[in-house]
Amino acid sequence: MTEILPRPMLLEEFAPLVGEELDFDCTPASIKLRLIEAEPLLDRGDMPRPPFILVFRSDRNAFLVDGLYTVSHERLAPTAIAIGSLAVPPGSKPGYYYQAIFN
Repeated sequence: MTEILPRPMLLEEFAPLVGEELDFDCTPASIKLRLIEAEPLLDRGDMPRPPFILVFRSDRNAFLVDGLYTVSHERLAPTAIAIGSLAVPPGSKPGYYYQAIFN
């Protein structure tokens, strides 16, 4: 298996995937997380690309620990993304929430 390394990514790669499920490799299986938000962050002007945040949700029976995962989708080449858990926003659908911040 080829190791997937983090690479520079753009918000434009993920924005069209909001509402869709992406596969997170948790060998020996993968877990699907739904991309529920892809938003720009405050651009401080000294970054090589505009910063952004991705927010994902999993089912209640699919918990991931914070870390680096290989993520894939039919419209996204496999890529490494570091995620961290989030508190469940009030009034949100049940499940676990995660974020990936690209500075």
